[in-house]
Amino acid sequence: MFEEYGAKRNYGSLDQRDAMFRLVFDSAEKAAADANSASAVGGWLFWILAGSSSVPDYDGYTVYMSDSSTTQLIRVHARALQSIGNGTSAGLLQDANVSWR
Repeated sequence: MFEEYGAKRNYGSLDQRDAMFRLVFDSAEKAAADANSASAVGGWLFWILAGSSSVPDYDGYTVYMSDSSTTQLIRVHARALQSIGNGTSAGLLQDANVSWR
C-alpha cells in the first residue's frame, strides 16, 4: 500500500500535483501486476479527499472533488488497479459513498 502521499496545493500547479499522483499510480499498478513479487502493491491512499470546497484545507494537501483533472486521474487509476486485482476492491468506491462515474 502506498499511503498518505500528496502534494501541497501551494507548492505548484494542479498539473504538477497530477504528475506526481500519476507517477505513484503508475508505480502501484506496475507493482500490483506482479503479485508474486516482494514489491507487490495492493493499493494507494493519498492524503486527503474532500467532497466540498467548504471543507478547510488545513495542511494544503486537500484534493477537492472540484479539482477535475485530479479526480479524473484518480478515477482512471482506481479502475486500472481494480482490474489488476480481478475486481477484489470492487466495493470500495461504492463503500466510500462517492460517485466516481
